Amino acid sequence: MENLLEKPNKKFKLPLFTASLIALCIGLYAAISFVSDFGVIDEKTYVLFGAPYAIDIYLGQYWGVVSNSFVHVLWYQLLFNLILVFAFGSYIERSIGFFRLFIFGLVASTITSCFELAFSNDAGLGLAGVNFSLFGFLLIRNKTDERFSNGPVVLASMIMVSLFLLCAYLNYYHEWNFGLYSMISGFGWGLLVGALPIKSWRWITAPILGTTLAFCAMSLVYAPWSADWTCANAVTLHEKGEIKEAEKLYNETLEMNPHHFIAQENLKIIEIDRISDKAYKAHLNANYSEARRLYLRILKIDSKNRWARENLNHLP
Repeated sequence: MENLLEKPNKKFKLPLFTASLIALCIGLYAAISFVSDFGVIDEKTYVLFGAPYAIDIYLGQYWGVVSNSFVHVLWYQLLFNLILVFAFGSYIERSIGFFRLFIFGLVASTITSCFELAFSNDAGLGLAGVNFSLFGFLLIRNKTDERFSNGPVVLASMIMVSLFLLCAYLNYYHEWNFGLYSMISGFGWGLLVGALPIKSWRWITAPILGTTLAFCAMSLVYAPWSADWTCANAVTLHEKGEIKEAEKLYNETLEMNPHHFIAQENLKIIEIDRISDKAYKAHLNANYSEARRLYLRILKIDSKNRWARENLNHLP
């Protein structure tokens, strides 16, 4: 089977794909900053520009595992990623061409986001995973393909290893949120694709590559280890009116992640609905002391509940 990354494109001169990718990322960052008046950026703004929440991806916005790679949070994150994508991307593109690098980058973006989503409940933002894919590809091809034999592999390796260790340190000791799983999976993807053209390795790398792609596809529709996937299923059941089943999954979500905001809030809604039914019946039957107790219980859960407050004021 012919590998798309095998043939060089001798007529290609300018790294059009790399330049277009850089322009897109800069444009999105500028647009997000403009919409936010160049101040603190609301998380909902990222959703509008192609980076949906993890739970929204599980609920069907699957395109987010690709588009999220183009969105960046901080200017220095954007700058560093674009420097790397320009260094790696333009170098590779001059040898394999626009289309082959486009396919490689598209799949790399999907795989890295799927792994990050599956193991961290967050699809992540930015091109870090793609950059590690490009690095992994170059690391293998530097030894096996004369087109890449002159690349500064030692320097690139020092930079990428240092970057990963720095991100890991900031995550574990300062509670930052860099996508370590996207970096690891991206590096693995680059190594696999770089190794595929070697005939003696193809029988090993092809099944691993197929398994990786299959896992990514499956993890978007079946990831019972994920709190967000479980919560997404609970939301679907909740919308269908299957309250008991939804409540069970919300509780399972909180077992995985005790601080899961959506599960906590939706369980409150379920509890308030139950108490509201009892309060309404008590009020209707002139059992005012019981109705008062239930209205106060609702307000203890949700102090801004207008329905409970108004009905409480109407009690004799």
